[in-house]
Amino acid sequence: MSNPTHKIVEEVKYGLWHKKEKCMLKVSTTSNDGADFCTDISHSLTTYGDQVWYAHDIFAAEYVRNFSTEWYNANYETPNHNFEPDELAIVKVKIRTEFCPEEFMVPTMKEFLAIKFKESDPGHYKYCMEQLKKYPGHNQKYSLYELEELIEKGKWPKGK
Repeated sequence: MSNPTHKIVEEVKYGLWHKKEKCMLKVSTTSNDGADFCTDISHSLTTYGDQVWYAHDIFAAEYVRNFSTEWYNANYETPNHNFEPDELAIVKVKIRTEFCPEEFMVPTMKEFLAIKFKESDPGHYKYCMEQLKKYPGHNQKYSLYELEELIEKGKWPKGK
């Protein structure tokens, strides 16, 4: 049976491939705080970092491949870079996004505390539950690392 809320969206973006380094160019953001006659932040392309730079169409990617914008005007769409056009190739990237949130639920704070402490440390579990009631909404969270630990130990399902 298919999930009626399951939705798939596909997008096409364009990026720049560094031929020698064999990697997609990434975007780096720098504050221009205190500088005169410039944008608040500058965007630059690099071969390192985490966030891949994407253009909305092939013409924007080709423009950026050929022309670097000066740092004081560099924005996401027209970033600054120090590459020669022949160092770079345009690549077409298809991004497939699937929405299926109910299959990847995380435990509520109460569920987390029950899983973590109810059997192993009932006194601490009782104290935590009292604190949740006493201070509703106040810093009621657990870390992603703690969730990953529950999943690794098989105490919370990883999802479908």
